[in-house]
This record gives sequence, C-alpha cells and structure tokens, in this order.
Amino acid sequence: MISKDTFYFSHDYHARHDPKMQKLNMVLGMEGIGIFWCLIEICYEQGGKIRLDECESIAFDMRTHCDRILEVLKNFSLFDFDGTIFSSKAVTERLNSRIDKSEKARKSAEKRWFDASAMPSHNSSHANLCYKGKEIKGNKEIPPISPAGDSLLSGIPPEEEKIESDPTGLFDLFWEIYPRKVGKGAARKAWKKIKEPGLTLEKIEGALAWQKNTEQWGKDHGAYIPHPSTYLNEERWLDGPPGGSAPAPPERSRPMFSTGKP
Repeated sequence: MISKDTFYFSHDYHARHDPKMQKLNMVLGMEGIGIFWCLIEICYEQGGKIRLDECESIAFDMRTHCDRILEVLKNFSLFDFDGTIFSSKAVTERLNSRIDKSEKARKSAEKRWFDASAMPSHNSSHANLCYKGKEIKGNKEIPPISPAGDSLLSGIPPEEEKIESDPTGLFDLFWEIYPRKVGKGAARKAWKKIKEPGLTLEKIEGALAWQKNTEQWGKDHGAYIPHPSTYLNEERWLDGPPGGSAPAPPERSRPMFSTGKP
C-alpha cells in the first residue's frame, strides 16, 4: 500500500531520447535504465544526494552488483560527483522549486487566516441583529429573525411544520415489517394518502410474505427492494407473485390491525 507521505516526481517524457540515456541503453540495456530511475527516486528521497558509501546497500536493495550501480552513477554524465556525494542538478532544482512553492503556500494561508481573523464576524453581527427584537420598516412591524433558523425564518407557522401523528399507529406497524428502512418521512407522507390503512396493512403483510423471498429483492443485500414511499405510492402490494399464487400471510402474534375507529 502506498504511504500517505509518498510524493510524485516529474521528469521529461522524452528522456529516453537524451544522448546520455541512449548511451546508457546501448551499454547496459533496460537494466541500466531501470537502475537510473531507481537512483533518481533515491535522490528525491534523500534531498537530491547519494553518498558513495551507500552503494552496497543500494545494490542489495535493487538485487544487483555494486559495480553496476557505480557504473550508472559515474560513466554516463548523468550525475555530478564531488568525490563523496553523487547528485543530480535536475532533481535539486525541482526539489528547491517544490520547497519554494510549499513555503509560498504556507505564507499565503497564514495571511488569509490573519485577514479573516481581523475582519468582524458576519455571523456575530447577524446574531446581534436577530436579538434586537422587532424592527420597524415604515409603519409595518417585522418580526425578528430567529437565529436557530426555525419556522419564523421560513415563514411557515410552527404548527404546520409538525408531522401529524398517526392516531392508529398503523404506519409504525408498516415500518416495522417493511424490510428496507429508508426515507421514513417520505413514507409517512405516502401512508397518509391511504384511505383504508387497516385493510391495506393486512394486504401489505400478505404481499410481503412472498415479495421478501423473490430473487429481485434478494439481490445485492436488498439493494433492489423499493423504497417504502415508492412501495406505498405505487401500491406495490397489489403486484402478483411471479408464476403462481401468493402464499398465505404468516400467523400473527398480535391482534388484527385496527383502524382506530370504535
């Protein structure tokens, strides 16, 4: 697995056409090309430098010989050598560029943070306005805006925002037996449109007895089971079973569903 600290390095896509690389390919073939790019990767990891005394450990890591590593480092003018350290001018320039961009980005972020901290907070000034009470615009009183973003902000009376309770409790019974529990609010709205909820719930329970066992509903851990609101809006309990009659609904452990009427 790639480490989160992995960095990508860029290189010229036509590097293989460079005369130095062509000579390396002629002498050592693709083995030499592979060693070169591994050495470039090590340069990036080590700040653009490879020490001479690291040759043996690098050769062991690449499963090759130390003299082959030295041949690539010394013989093709691909690396600079001061007697102790091998380095790559291109790698050093790109590393410095990356460090410079990172530093500029850091300073820019610090400046934005400082400027944002120095500016007055829009939220705090808005909150102060919200708590001033009623504002007067001409001769018309405007009610204060609620900081909590409730019905005063939306213009909808609080009593209309509340979901009407189900006095029969039949929706909760439907929700309990339906196998896919998503979009409860939408399902509740769809349930409110049903004219005979008690009778309908009995039919739904009978339909679910065979629908739960269909191939379609069993695919991908129930991914193809209709949303409860879809099931209700499309009256899917009226669907017929594939290739036969529906099995009898399971015996209930509770009394027949009640409509809530005496």
